[in-house]
Amino acid sequence: MHNFNKLVVAGCSVSDRAFVDYNYGDVLAERLGVEFDHQGAGCGSNNRIFRVVTGKIISGEIDSRTLLVIQYTETTRREFWT
Repeated sequence: MHNFNKLVVAGCSVSDRAFVDYNYGDVLAERLGVEFDHQGAGCGSNNRIFRVVTGKIISGEIDSRTLLVIQYTETTRREFWT
């Protein structure tokens, strides 16, 4: 048995629901019987992953009862703000 109450998956399109309705985070959360916080994003960069996860830790949305899966992407991706 585990003591997690939530699963957070952060990553790029590999962790997103691109072209599928149900991804590996959905399956894992269902099998663990926990809430799923989907933070995968197509074309996401490692900077985005770091920003999103850090923000959730600071806000308390990710805590010691959260199972966090980070699916890093290639290092050449950059984040651009307009």
